[in-house]
Amino acid sequence: MTVEFAKLSDLELFSLVDRAQQEIQHRKAAGRDQLRLEINEKLKSLGFGLDEVFPEVAKKPRKEAIARSVEDERKSPRPKYKNHATGQTWSGRGGRPPQWVKDAMREHGWESLERFKAADEFLARD
Repeated sequence: MTVEFAKLSDLELFSLVDRAQQEIQHRKAAGRDQLRLEINEKLKSLGFGLDEVFPEVAKKPRKEAIARSVEDERKSPRPKYKNHATGQTWSGRGGRPPQWVKDAMREHGWESLERFKAADEFLARD
């Protein structure tokens, strides 16, 4: 695949970079998951538990870590929409959209917020 970067708009370039970063994250996560499987299988075959080989992992109770992550999620919702040119985000919640959303709607000639939400180019993709 050959991409002529000079012909892309700033928004298209930001979107391309964003999608590439997401793909990298996806590949890293898949590699990590595969590595975990292989390590667990090897440990099992040798009769060890993860905590025997890596005792520092067993120090933090799992419940506490899960409770903290749930707490963090409640504090601020994840952004659902993103202006890839500026990095501004919006969760899609609240009574009124932020100014950058209004500007994007005006720029594209969209009169309804539903049209903005349906546009693929502003999805955060995190």
